[in-house]
Amino acid sequence: MITANKCQPVVLYLENNPDDRFFLERQVNKSHVCFDLVTVSDSQAALEFLHNIQPTKSVVILLDYTLDGGSTGLDVLRWIHQQPVLRDLTTVMYSSGEMPDIVTSCYQAGVHYFVHKCPNLDRVRNFVECLDDCLRRQPVSFEALRRLKEYARPYAAVPSAHPGVAPPRANPS
Repeated sequence: MITANKCQPVVLYLENNPDDRFFLERQVNKSHVCFDLVTVSDSQAALEFLHNIQPTKSVVILLDYTLDGGSTGLDVLRWIHQQPVLRDLTTVMYSSGEMPDIVTSCYQAGVHYFVHKCPNLDRVRNFVECLDDCLRRQPVSFEALRRLKEYARPYAAVPSAHPGVAPPRANPS
């Protein structure tokens, strides 16, 4: 796990696949991003990190859907939403799971964005640059994630799990 700088925003990346972690870490290290990347390989390490964060700190949570040990990113997402101090953190399911039921269940559980894992290094770079751009904005806004080719819209009407925040909607085209 990488230790976070106390001044910069933090992107917590929960990913059990060492290759996927390597490619995202490599791209973050090659880029001049405004955030610290903290990587953890299991849900227990993610929960420990989240127990120790300061609630005023800018934290974005990237969750892989499929984890080892019988838990899923969806389980971690549900735990996050049960914690009053954490429930408003921005959550992104960053996963290769492309089944409509998975995407829909993540939105129903309150994930803010679902982004399919990038299939090549150029797309990983694009994703990292997009995250960086989102965190540099004042106020911070993650709407740019919806313009990524890998962004997954909900497949059905999904009620918002966040009071006052409209659920993501597909653009009619």
